[in-house]
Amino acid sequence: MSTTILMRPIALSPTPIALPASVSSIRRWLTLRTPLAIGCASAGCGDCALFAVTDSAARSLDDPRTFPVWERAGALAIPICVCTRFRELPRLRTTIERFPDVTVALDHLGLPRLDGGPPYASVQPLFDLARMPNVYLKFSTVNMDSSRSGSSTPRAFFDRLLEHFGSHRMMWGSNFPATHDRSLKEQFALARNELAFLSDEDQRWIFGETALSLWPSLR
Repeated sequence: MSTTILMRPIALSPTPIALPASVSSIRRWLTLRTPLAIGCASAGCGDCALFAVTDSAARSLDDPRTFPVWERAGALAIPICVCTRFRELPRLRTTIERFPDVTVALDHLGLPRLDGGPPYASVQPLFDLARMPNVYLKFSTVNMDSSRSGSSTPRAFFDRLLEHFGSHRMMWGSNFPATHDRSLKEQFALARNELAFLSDEDQRWIFGETALSLWPSLR
């Protein structure tokens, strides 16, 4: 299984669909659940998750065989959550540019290394994605820890990230239980403490409103 498209319905168990598989099966999956999926404004299909963290899976990021999935997601206003490695961002960007109407949420910021510290020149491929208004960022405890490594500090990095994307396109998630060395409560406290320098309005978006704007059925 070189590539996995995971359709993640809210309140339903995840359904993995492997590529290359018939994309019609993905369309059929959504069609059969139309009462749940239309507009994604009520309970139903929450998003489409594309995991591309291996070399073979990374090729799916700009594989034309996945394009019907992107088209379908756009037609149904379903965000595509992408989890990939930082070096694959140029490949992902090519597809994002091809589908400007599809909302993309990048998991873990694409896992950049931050230990070099300001001005974070090595993170420029991530900052460049800010030019595309359909790209949103999901950052986690993984990124909070990384922002405290080497010459980096959370304030220096997240100030820079906010300059590019703004709080309306950023959202926090714990990565729990995958990150399990601390409790969920402790991970939330870490993020709130490290980002306490942000305005109340920015915190309101990062810790809730941005996610709700992408998945309104969670309100």
